[in-house]
Amino acid sequence: MKAITDVVVVGDDCDGLLAAISLKVNAPHLCVQVLRYPIQGDFALDGFATSPAFLHFLHEELRVPPQEFLRAVRPTWRLGTRYEWGPREFFDYTYEFQLDTKYAKLGRETGFYLGDSPLAFEAVGPASALMSHGKVFARGKDGRPQIDSSRIGYHIEHDSLLRFLQTLAQRAGVVFKEGEVTEVVGGESGVPCLELDGGEMLTADLFIDATGQQSLLLGKTMGQQLQSFAPGLMCDRAIVATWPRQDELIQPHSTVHTMDAGWSWRSEHERFLGAGYAFGSRHINAKQAETELRRFYPQCGPVRLVKMIQGRRENAWCGNVVGIGNASAFVEPLAAAGPATLAFQCQWLARTLIDCDGLVRPSLLKQFNRRWRRMVDGEREFLGLFYRFNTRFNTPFWQEARHNAHIGDVEPILTCYRDIGPDSLHRSLLMYEMDPLGFEGYFSVLVGQNVPWTNPWRPSDEELAKWATVGDGWRRMAATALTVNEANDLLLGRAPMRRPQAQSRALQTVG
Repeated sequence: MKAITDVVVVGDDCDGLLAAISLKVNAPHLCVQVLRYPIQGDFALDGFATSPAFLHFLHEELRVPPQEFLRAVRPTWRLGTRYEWGPREFFDYTYEFQLDTKYAKLGRETGFYLGDSPLAFEAVGPASALMSHGKVFARGKDGRPQIDSSRIGYHIEHDSLLRFLQTLAQRAGVVFKEGEVTEVVGGESGVPCLELDGGEMLTADLFIDATGQQSLLLGKTMGQQLQSFAPGLMCDRAIVATWPRQDELIQPHSTVHTMDAGWSWRSEHERFLGAGYAFGSRHINAKQAETELRRFYPQCGPVRLVKMIQGRRENAWCGNVVGIGNASAFVEPLAAAGPATLAFQCQWLARTLIDCDGLVRPSLLKQFNRRWRRMVDGEREFLGLFYRFNTRFNTPFWQEARHNAHIGDVEPILTCYRDIGPDSLHRSLLMYEMDPLGFEGYFSVLVGQNVPWTNPWRPSDEELAKWATVGDGWRRMAATALTVNEANDLLLGRAPMRRPQAQSRALQTVG
Protein backbone atom coordinates (compact mmCIF):
# COMPACT_ATOMS: atom_id res chain seq x y z
CA MET A 1 0.00 0.00 0.00
CA LYS A 2 1.40 3.36 -1.10
CA ALA A 3 1.12 6.32 1.25
CA ILE A 4 -0.77 9.35 -0.08
CA THR A 5 1.63 12.12 -1.04
CA ASP A 6 0.02 13.72 -4.13
CA VAL A 7 -3.45 15.26 -3.96
CA VAL A 8 -5.44 16.93 -6.75
CA VAL A 9 -8.46 19.07 -5.90
CA VAL A 10 -10.88 19.42 -8.82
CA GLY A 11 -12.70 22.72 -8.43
CA ASP A 12 -11.33 26.14 -7.48
CA ASP A 13 -14.34 27.68 -5.75
CA CYS A 14 -14.43 28.15 -1.97
CA ASP A 15 -15.11 24.45 -1.21
CA GLY A 16 -12.04 23.23 -3.08
CA LEU A 17 -9.76 25.99 -1.85
CA LEU A 18 -10.67 25.38 1.80
CA ALA A 19 -9.94 21.67 1.41
CA ALA A 20 -6.61 22.37 -0.27
CA ILE A 21 -5.52 24.91 2.35
CA SER A 22 -6.54 22.60 5.19
CA LEU A 23 -4.37 19.81 3.79
CA LYS A 24 -1.32 22.02 3.27
CA VAL A 25 -1.59 23.67 6.69
CA ASN A 26 -1.99 20.37 8.54
CA ALA A 27 0.22 18.19 6.33
CA PRO A 28 2.80 20.47 4.63
CA HIS A 29 4.60 17.47 3.12
CA LEU A 30 1.68 16.79 0.78
CA CYS A 31 1.85 18.00 -2.80
CA VAL A 32 -1.54 19.66 -3.32
CA GLN A 33 -2.73 20.92 -6.71
CA VAL A 34 -6.01 22.68 -7.46
CA LEU A 35 -7.36 22.16 -10.95
CA ARG A 36 -9.41 25.16 -11.97
CA TYR A 37 -12.88 23.91 -12.86
CA PRO A 38 -16.03 25.95 -13.55
CA ILE A 39 -18.89 25.21 -11.14
CA GLN A 40 -22.10 25.38 -13.16
CA GLY A 41 -25.71 25.34 -11.99
CA ASP A 42 -24.76 25.18 -8.31
CA PHE A 43 -26.48 26.88 -5.40
CA ALA A 44 -23.96 29.71 -5.45
CA LEU A 45 -25.05 32.77 -3.49
CA ASP A 46 -23.47 36.21 -3.57
CA GLY A 47 -23.07 35.82 0.17
CA PHE A 48 -23.63 33.22 2.85
CA ALA A 49 -23.93 32.83 6.61
CA THR A 50 -21.56 30.89 8.85
CA SER A 51 -21.63 29.55 12.40
CA PRO A 52 -18.95 29.53 15.16
CA ALA A 53 -17.73 26.15 13.87
CA PHE A 54 -16.61 27.83 10.65
CA LEU A 55 -14.84 30.60 12.58
CA HIS A 56 -12.99 27.97 14.62
CA PHE A 57 -11.95 26.20 11.43
CA LEU A 58 -10.81 29.41 9.79
CA HIS A 59 -8.95 31.01 12.69
CA GLU A 60 -7.79 27.99 14.71
CA GLU A 61 -7.39 25.13 12.22
CA LEU A 62 -6.21 27.22 9.26
CA ARG A 63 -4.52 29.79 11.53
CA VAL A 64 -5.89 32.82 9.72
CA PRO A 65 -5.44 35.88 11.98
CA PRO A 66 -8.91 37.39 12.65
CA GLN A 67 -7.70 40.94 12.04
CA GLU A 68 -6.25 40.00 8.64
CA PHE A 69 -9.50 38.31 7.68
CA LEU A 70 -11.60 41.28 8.80
CA ARG A 71 -9.54 43.72 6.77
CA ALA A 72 -9.33 41.59 3.62
CA VAL A 73 -12.81 40.05 3.42
CA ARG A 74 -14.90 42.60 5.38
CA PRO A 75 -17.40 40.12 6.83
CA THR A 76 -20.20 41.30 9.07
CA TRP A 77 -21.02 39.70 12.41
CA ARG A 78 -24.07 37.53 13.05
CA LEU A 79 -25.56 36.15 16.24
CA GLY A 80 -27.84 33.66 14.48
CA THR A 81 -31.12 33.67 12.56
CA ARG A 82 -34.45 35.30 13.38
CA TYR A 83 -37.31 33.17 12.03
CA GLU A 84 -40.69 34.68 11.26
CA TRP A 85 -42.02 31.18 11.34
CA GLY A 86 -44.71 29.31 13.26
CA PRO A 87 -47.41 30.80 15.51
CA ARG A 88 -45.20 33.30 17.36
CA GLU A 89 -44.27 36.61 15.77
CA PHE A 90 -40.71 35.27 15.59
CA PHE A 91 -38.21 32.99 17.29
CA ASP A 92 -34.42 32.96 17.28
CA TYR A 93 -31.89 30.21 16.64
CA THR A 94 -28.62 31.58 17.99
CA TYR A 95 -25.21 30.36 19.12
CA GLU A 96 -25.80 31.37 22.75
CA PHE A 97 -27.23 29.10 25.40
CA GLN A 98 -30.65 30.69 25.78
CA LEU A 99 -33.18 27.81 26.02
CA ASP A 100 -30.87 25.09 27.36
CA THR A 101 -30.36 27.12 30.54
CA LYS A 102 -31.60 27.15 34.13
CA TYR A 103 -31.29 30.26 36.31
CA ALA A 104 -30.52 29.86 40.00
CA LYS A 105 -33.57 31.86 41.05
CA LEU A 106 -35.92 29.69 38.96
CA GLY A 107 -37.06 26.10 39.49
CA ARG A 108 -37.16 24.95 35.84
CA GLU A 109 -35.34 25.37 32.56
CA THR A 110 -35.90 28.59 30.62
CA GLY A 111 -38.30 27.15 28.04
CA PHE A 112 -40.96 26.56 30.70
CA TYR A 113 -41.41 30.30 31.26
CA LEU A 114 -42.14 31.53 27.73
CA GLY A 115 -45.80 30.59 27.48
CA ASP A 116 -47.79 31.51 24.39
CA SER A 117 -46.53 35.07 24.05
CA PRO A 118 -45.89 36.02 20.41
CA LEU A 119 -42.88 38.10 21.56
CA ALA A 120 -41.48 35.53 23.99
CA PHE A 121 -38.07 35.53 22.26
CA GLU A 122 -37.62 39.32 22.39
CA ALA A 123 -35.14 39.01 25.31
CA VAL A 124 -35.06 35.29 26.10
CA GLY A 125 -31.26 35.48 26.35
CA PRO A 126 -28.29 37.70 25.51
CA ALA A 127 -28.27 37.06 21.76
CA SER A 128 -32.01 37.62 21.32
CA ALA A 129 -31.90 40.83 23.37
CA LEU A 130 -29.02 42.11 21.25
CA MET A 131 -30.82 41.17 18.02
CA SER A 132 -34.00 42.91 19.20
CA HIS A 133 -31.98 46.09 19.82
CA GLY A 134 -30.06 45.86 16.52
CA LYS A 135 -26.83 45.30 18.48
CA VAL A 136 -24.15 42.64 18.27
CA PHE A 137 -21.63 42.89 21.14
CA ALA A 138 -21.89 43.91 24.77
CA ARG A 139 -19.63 46.84 25.53
CA GLY A 140 -16.78 46.26 27.98
CA LYS A 141 -15.68 48.70 30.65
CA ASP A 142 -13.08 50.05 28.24
CA GLY A 143 -15.76 50.60 25.58
CA ARG A 144 -14.53 47.79 23.36
CA PRO A 145 -16.71 44.92 22.12
CA GLN A 146 -16.78 41.76 24.22
CA ILE A 147 -16.35 39.03 21.61
CA ASP A 148 -16.66 35.31 22.25
CA SER A 149 -15.75 33.52 19.03
CA SER A 150 -17.67 30.42 20.16
CA ARG A 151 -20.91 32.44 20.12
CA ILE A 152 -20.65 34.37 16.86
CA GLY A 153 -20.70 33.80 13.11
CA TYR A 154 -20.04 35.79 9.94
CA HIS A 155 -21.98 36.98 6.94
CA ILE A 156 -19.42 36.68 4.12
CA GLU A 157 -19.47 37.99 0.57
CA HIS A 158 -18.64 35.10 -1.75
CA ASP A 159 -16.29 36.97 -4.12
CA SER A 160 -14.33 38.59 -1.28
CA LEU A 161 -13.82 35.22 0.39
CA LEU A 162 -12.82 33.58 -2.89
CA ARG A 163 -10.12 36.19 -3.57
CA PHE A 164 -8.79 35.83 -0.03
CA LEU A 165 -8.67 32.02 -0.22
CA GLN A 166 -6.81 32.13 -3.53
CA THR A 167 -4.12 34.27 -1.91
CA LEU A 168 -4.07 32.08 1.20
CA ALA A 169 -3.73 28.92 -0.87
CA GLN A 170 -0.76 30.28 -2.80
CA ARG A 171 0.84 31.38 0.47
CA ALA A 172 0.40 27.85 1.86
CA GLY A 173 2.11 26.29 -1.16
CA VAL A 174 -0.91 25.05 -3.10
CA VAL A 175 -0.21 24.80 -6.84
CA PHE A 176 -2.90 25.91 -9.31
CA LYS A 177 -3.34 23.93 -12.50
CA GLU A 178 -5.02 25.09 -15.70
CA GLY A 179 -6.70 22.75 -18.11
CA GLU A 180 -10.08 21.45 -19.21
CA VAL A 181 -11.06 17.92 -18.20
CA THR A 182 -11.85 15.90 -21.31
CA GLU A 183 -12.09 12.47 -19.66
CA VAL A 184 -12.08 11.00 -16.18
CA VAL A 185 -10.42 7.60 -16.17
CA GLY A 186 -12.13 5.40 -13.58
CA GLY A 187 -11.10 2.01 -12.24
CA GLU A 188 -12.13 -0.45 -9.53
CA SER A 189 -10.04 1.28 -6.88
CA GLY A 190 -10.81 4.83 -7.91
CA VAL A 191 -9.58 7.40 -10.41
CA PRO A 192 -6.02 6.80 -11.65
CA CYS A 193 -5.90 9.99 -13.72
CA LEU A 194 -7.71 12.82 -15.44
CA GLU A 195 -7.18 13.51 -19.12
CA LEU A 196 -6.90 17.22 -19.88
CA ASP A 197 -7.22 19.05 -23.17
CA GLY A 198 -4.04 18.66 -25.15
CA GLY A 199 -3.66 15.05 -24.00
CA GLU A 200 -2.01 15.70 -20.62
CA MET A 201 -2.72 13.01 -18.00
CA LEU A 202 -3.05 14.37 -14.45
CA THR A 203 -2.38 11.71 -11.82
CA ALA A 204 -2.72 11.73 -8.03
CA ASP A 205 -2.89 9.40 -5.04
CA LEU A 206 -6.05 11.16 -3.88
CA PHE A 207 -8.59 13.22 -5.81
CA ILE A 208 -10.90 15.66 -4.04
CA ASP A 209 -14.15 16.33 -5.88
CA ALA A 210 -15.14 19.97 -5.34
CA THR A 211 -17.26 20.30 -8.49
CA GLY A 212 -20.46 21.18 -6.65
CA GLN A 213 -23.71 19.37 -7.33
CA GLN A 214 -22.30 18.19 -10.67
CA SER A 215 -20.21 15.71 -8.60
CA LEU A 216 -17.99 14.88 -11.56
CA LEU A 217 -15.75 12.35 -9.80
CA LEU A 218 -17.71 11.03 -6.82
CA GLY A 219 -21.10 10.83 -8.49
CA LYS A 220 -20.55 10.42 -12.21
CA THR A 221 -17.31 8.44 -12.21
CA MET A 222 -17.41 6.47 -8.94
CA GLY A 223 -21.15 5.86 -9.20
CA GLN A 224 -22.08 7.10 -5.74
CA GLN A 225 -25.77 7.62 -6.32
CA LEU A 226 -27.63 10.55 -4.83
CA GLN A 227 -29.95 9.54 -1.97
CA SER A 228 -32.77 12.05 -2.40
CA PHE A 229 -34.18 13.94 0.60
CA ALA A 230 -37.50 14.48 -1.18
CA PRO A 231 -40.37 14.52 -0.40
CA GLY A 232 -39.44 15.53 3.16
CA LEU A 233 -37.56 18.60 1.89
CA MET A 234 -39.70 19.94 -0.94
CA CYS A 235 -37.82 23.09 -2.00
CA ASP A 236 -36.12 22.37 -5.33
CA ARG A 237 -35.65 25.88 -6.73
CA ALA A 238 -34.52 29.25 -5.44
CA ILE A 239 -34.39 32.77 -6.80
CA VAL A 240 -31.67 35.02 -5.38
CA ALA A 241 -31.06 38.74 -5.67
CA THR A 242 -29.04 41.58 -4.13
CA TRP A 243 -29.27 45.34 -3.86
CA PRO A 244 -26.75 48.00 -2.75
CA ARG A 245 -26.75 48.95 0.92
CA GLN A 246 -27.61 52.57 1.56
CA ASP A 247 -27.45 53.99 5.08
CA GLU A 248 -29.26 51.13 6.85
CA LEU A 249 -27.69 49.74 9.98
CA ILE A 250 -26.25 46.26 9.47
CA GLN A 251 -28.45 43.83 11.39
CA PRO A 252 -26.65 41.24 13.57
CA HIS A 253 -28.58 38.28 12.18
CA SER A 254 -30.04 36.60 9.13
CA THR A 255 -33.81 36.83 8.71
CA VAL A 256 -36.05 34.02 7.44
CA HIS A 257 -39.72 34.44 6.49
CA THR A 258 -42.34 31.79 5.83
CA MET A 259 -43.63 32.14 2.26
CA ASP A 260 -46.61 30.63 0.44
CA ALA A 261 -44.56 27.82 -1.11
CA GLY A 262 -41.32 27.79 0.88
CA TRP A 263 -39.24 30.38 2.69
CA SER A 264 -37.25 33.55 2.02
CA TRP A 265 -34.09 34.89 3.59
CA ARG A 266 -32.24 38.16 3.99
CA SER A 267 -28.49 38.28 4.64
CA GLU A 268 -26.50 41.31 5.77
CA HIS A 269 -23.28 42.43 4.11
CA GLU A 270 -21.25 45.61 4.26
CA ARG A 271 -21.71 46.59 0.60
CA PHE A 272 -25.04 44.99 -0.21
CA LEU A 273 -27.99 43.03 1.12
CA GLY A 274 -28.88 39.60 -0.22
CA ALA A 275 -32.27 37.95 -0.38
CA GLY A 276 -33.81 34.86 -1.90
CA TYR A 277 -36.79 32.56 -1.98
CA ALA A 278 -36.42 28.77 -1.74
CA PHE A 279 -39.60 27.20 -3.10
CA GLY A 280 -41.23 24.00 -4.35
CA SER A 281 -41.65 24.20 -8.12
CA ARG A 282 -44.73 21.95 -8.03
CA HIS A 283 -46.56 24.64 -6.09
CA ILE A 284 -45.31 27.89 -7.60
CA ASN A 285 -43.31 28.92 -10.67
CA ALA A 286 -40.29 31.21 -10.78
CA LYS A 287 -42.25 34.26 -11.93
CA GLN A 288 -44.76 33.88 -9.10
CA ALA A 289 -41.90 33.38 -6.65
CA GLU A 290 -40.22 36.58 -7.84
CA THR A 291 -43.45 38.55 -7.41
CA GLU A 292 -43.87 37.22 -3.87
CA LEU A 293 -40.23 37.96 -2.97
CA ARG A 294 -40.49 41.54 -4.25
CA ARG A 295 -43.46 42.12 -1.98
CA PHE A 296 -41.06 41.59 0.93
CA TYR A 297 -38.01 43.21 -0.66
CA PRO A 298 -39.03 45.72 -3.37
CA GLN A 299 -35.42 46.94 -3.60
CA CYS A 300 -34.29 43.60 -5.12
CA GLY A 301 -32.21 43.83 -8.26
CA PRO A 302 -32.40 41.24 -11.06
CA VAL A 303 -33.02 37.71 -9.80
CA ARG A 304 -31.17 34.50 -10.64
CA LEU A 305 -32.87 31.11 -10.68
CA VAL A 306 -30.92 28.16 -9.29
CA LYS A 307 -31.81 24.50 -9.00
CA MET A 308 -31.53 22.72 -5.67
CA ILE A 309 -31.05 18.95 -5.59
CA GLN A 310 -31.35 17.97 -1.95
CA GLY A 311 -29.76 14.75 -0.83
CA ARG A 312 -26.41 13.06 -0.24
CA ARG A 313 -24.20 10.51 -1.93
CA GLU A 314 -24.10 7.09 -0.30
CA ASN A 315 -20.44 7.69 0.63
CA ALA A 316 -18.35 10.85 0.64
CA TRP A 317 -15.09 8.88 0.32
CA CYS A 318 -14.94 6.10 -2.26
CA GLY A 319 -11.66 4.56 -3.38
CA ASN A 320 -9.24 7.44 -3.89
CA VAL A 321 -11.98 10.06 -4.36
CA VAL A 322 -13.36 12.30 -1.60
CA GLY A 323 -16.36 14.53 -2.26
CA ILE A 324 -16.27 17.88 -0.48
CA GLY A 325 -19.17 20.26 0.07
CA ASN A 326 -22.00 20.13 -2.45
CA ALA A 327 -20.27 17.40 -4.45
CA SER A 328 -21.10 15.00 -1.61
CA ALA A 329 -24.35 16.41 -0.21
CA PHE A 330 -26.66 19.40 -0.32
CA VAL A 331 -29.32 20.44 2.18
CA GLU A 332 -31.17 23.73 1.81
CA PRO A 333 -29.54 26.47 3.94
CA LEU A 334 -32.55 27.04 6.20
CA ALA A 335 -30.33 26.67 9.29
CA ALA A 336 -27.09 27.93 7.64
CA ALA A 337 -25.29 24.64 8.34
CA GLY A 338 -23.47 24.20 5.01
CA PRO A 339 -20.19 26.02 5.86
CA ALA A 340 -19.90 24.15 9.17
CA THR A 341 -20.41 20.78 7.46
CA LEU A 342 -17.75 21.71 4.90
CA ALA A 343 -15.37 22.73 7.69
CA PHE A 344 -15.87 19.43 9.51
CA GLN A 345 -15.24 17.48 6.29
CA CYS A 346 -11.98 19.34 5.68
CA GLN A 347 -10.84 18.79 9.27
CA TRP A 348 -11.72 15.09 9.27
CA LEU A 349 -9.92 14.55 5.97
CA ALA A 350 -6.72 16.27 7.09
CA ARG A 351 -6.68 14.55 10.48
CA THR A 352 -7.40 11.15 8.95
CA LEU A 353 -4.43 11.44 6.60
CA ILE A 354 -2.18 12.60 9.43
CA ASP A 355 -3.28 9.93 11.91
CA CYS A 356 -2.76 7.07 9.44
CA ASP A 357 0.46 8.52 7.94
CA GLY A 358 -1.24 8.57 4.56
CA LEU A 359 -1.96 4.82 4.57
CA VAL A 360 -5.75 4.80 4.36
CA ARG A 361 -7.26 1.45 5.25
CA PRO A 362 -10.88 0.35 4.71
CA SER A 363 -11.83 0.81 8.38
CA LEU A 364 -10.86 4.50 8.21
CA LEU A 365 -12.99 5.08 5.12
CA LYS A 366 -15.89 3.33 6.80
CA GLN A 367 -15.70 5.54 9.90
CA PHE A 368 -15.18 8.71 7.86
CA ASN A 369 -18.31 7.97 5.82
CA ARG A 370 -20.33 6.94 8.85
CA ARG A 371 -19.52 10.17 10.68
CA TRP A 372 -20.27 12.27 7.60
CA ARG A 373 -23.61 10.54 6.97
CA ARG A 374 -24.63 11.10 10.59
CA MET A 375 -23.92 14.83 10.28
CA VAL A 376 -25.79 15.32 6.99
CA ASP A 377 -28.73 13.14 8.02
CA GLY A 378 -28.88 14.99 11.33
CA GLU A 379 -29.25 18.29 9.52
CA ARG A 380 -32.00 16.83 7.33
CA GLU A 381 -33.88 15.63 10.42
CA PHE A 382 -33.41 18.95 12.20
CA LEU A 383 -35.00 20.76 9.26
CA GLY A 384 -37.87 18.27 9.53
CA LEU A 385 -38.82 19.96 12.82
CA PHE A 386 -39.10 23.32 11.05
CA TYR A 387 -41.47 21.87 8.49
CA ARG A 388 -43.61 19.61 10.68
CA PHE A 389 -44.61 22.31 13.17
CA ASN A 390 -44.82 25.49 11.08
CA THR A 391 -48.52 26.37 11.22
CA ARG A 392 -48.19 29.98 10.06
CA PHE A 393 -49.68 29.24 6.62
CA ASN A 394 -52.06 26.52 5.49
CA THR A 395 -51.33 26.65 1.76
CA PRO A 396 -51.10 23.39 -0.24
CA PHE A 397 -47.29 23.54 0.03
CA TRP A 398 -47.37 23.75 3.82
CA GLN A 399 -50.03 21.08 4.18
CA GLU A 400 -47.81 18.73 2.20
CA ALA A 401 -44.62 19.88 3.93
CA ARG A 402 -46.03 19.16 7.40
CA HIS A 403 -47.24 15.73 6.29
CA ASN A 404 -43.95 14.76 4.59
CA ALA A 405 -41.51 16.15 7.15
CA HIS A 406 -38.83 13.57 7.95
CA ILE A 407 -37.80 13.46 11.62
CA GLY A 408 -35.86 10.17 11.68
CA ASP A 409 -33.51 9.77 14.64
CA VAL A 410 -34.77 13.02 16.21
CA GLU A 411 -38.06 11.28 17.05
CA PRO A 412 -36.96 10.23 20.59
CA ILE A 413 -36.00 13.84 21.39
CA LEU A 414 -39.37 15.02 20.13
CA THR A 415 -41.25 12.35 22.10
CA CYS A 416 -39.44 13.23 25.31
CA TYR A 417 -40.08 16.94 24.75
CA ARG A 418 -43.78 16.33 24.20
CA ASP A 419 -43.96 14.31 27.42
CA ILE A 420 -41.95 16.45 29.84
CA GLY A 421 -41.28 19.76 28.04
CA PRO A 422 -37.96 21.56 27.38
CA ASP A 423 -36.09 19.68 30.13
CA SER A 424 -32.50 18.64 29.40
CA LEU A 425 -32.24 15.90 32.03
CA HIS A 426 -31.93 13.07 29.48
CA ARG A 427 -29.52 14.71 27.03
CA SER A 428 -26.90 11.95 27.27
CA LEU A 429 -29.50 9.31 26.39
CA LEU A 430 -31.25 11.15 23.57
CA MET A 431 -28.46 12.72 21.53
CA TYR A 432 -25.63 11.04 19.71
CA GLU A 433 -22.11 11.95 20.77
CA MET A 434 -20.98 15.44 19.71
CA ASP A 435 -24.35 16.37 18.18
CA PRO A 436 -23.55 19.86 16.80
CA LEU A 437 -27.10 21.08 17.47
CA GLY A 438 -27.40 20.21 21.13
CA PHE A 439 -30.58 20.67 23.14
CA GLU A 440 -30.25 24.42 22.54
CA GLY A 441 -30.91 23.88 18.85
CA TYR A 442 -33.83 21.48 19.33
CA PHE A 443 -35.44 23.59 22.07
CA SER A 444 -35.10 26.77 20.01
CA VAL A 445 -37.12 25.25 17.16
CA LEU A 446 -39.68 23.41 19.29
CA VAL A 447 -40.31 26.11 21.89
CA GLY A 448 -39.97 28.71 19.15
CA GLN A 449 -42.88 27.14 17.28
CA ASN A 450 -44.80 26.75 20.54
CA VAL A 451 -45.01 22.95 20.22
CA PRO A 452 -47.04 21.86 23.28
CA TRP A 453 -46.05 19.32 25.93
CA THR A 454 -48.22 17.29 28.33
CA ASN A 455 -46.31 17.93 31.57
CA PRO A 456 -48.90 19.78 33.70
CA TRP A 457 -46.37 21.93 35.60
CA ARG A 458 -46.80 25.66 35.07
CA PRO A 459 -44.82 28.52 36.65
CA SER A 460 -46.36 30.49 39.51
CA ASP A 461 -46.92 34.23 39.32
CA GLU A 462 -43.93 34.67 41.63
CA GLU A 463 -41.66 32.71 39.30
CA LEU A 464 -42.94 34.57 36.25
CA ALA A 465 -42.07 37.83 38.02
CA LYS A 466 -38.54 36.53 38.64
CA TRP A 467 -38.30 35.48 34.98
CA ALA A 468 -39.28 39.01 33.96
CA THR A 469 -36.27 40.38 35.84
CA VAL A 470 -34.01 38.10 33.80
CA GLY A 471 -35.28 39.60 30.55
CA ASP A 472 -34.93 43.11 31.97
CA GLY A 473 -31.28 42.39 32.73
CA TRP A 474 -30.60 41.29 29.16
CA ARG A 475 -32.38 44.40 27.83
CA ARG A 476 -30.19 46.68 29.95
CA MET A 477 -27.10 44.95 28.64
CA ALA A 478 -28.29 45.31 25.04
CA ALA A 479 -29.18 49.00 25.43
CA THR A 480 -25.51 49.96 25.87
CA ALA A 481 -24.12 47.41 23.39
CA LEU A 482 -22.45 48.03 20.03
CA THR A 483 -24.04 47.80 16.60
CA VAL A 484 -22.30 45.83 13.85
CA ASN A 485 -21.27 49.13 12.22
CA GLU A 486 -19.77 50.45 15.48
CA ALA A 487 -17.96 47.19 16.22
CA ASN A 488 -16.41 47.03 12.74
CA ASP A 489 -15.35 50.68 12.90
CA LEU A 490 -13.62 50.08 16.24
CA LEU A 491 -11.98 46.80 15.26
CA LEU A 492 -10.72 48.19 11.95
CA GLY A 493 -9.57 51.46 13.49
CA ARG A 494 -12.11 53.59 11.64
CA ALA A 495 -13.61 55.29 14.71
CA PRO A 496 -12.48 56.45 18.17
CA MET A 497 -13.45 54.34 21.14
CA ARG A 498 -15.94 55.69 23.66
CA ARG A 499 -16.84 54.39 27.06
CA PRO A 500 -20.46 53.59 27.88
CA GLN A 501 -22.23 56.35 29.79
CA ALA A 502 -23.60 53.89 32.33
CA GLN A 503 -22.04 50.49 32.52
CA SER A 504 -24.74 47.79 32.57
CA ARG A 505 -24.84 45.31 35.43
CA ALA A 506 -27.02 42.91 33.46
CA LEU A 507 -24.58 40.04 33.59
CA GLN A 508 -24.51 40.24 37.39
CA THR A 509 -28.28 40.47 37.83
CA VAL A 510 -29.50 37.52 35.74
CA GLY A 511 -27.53 34.64 37.17
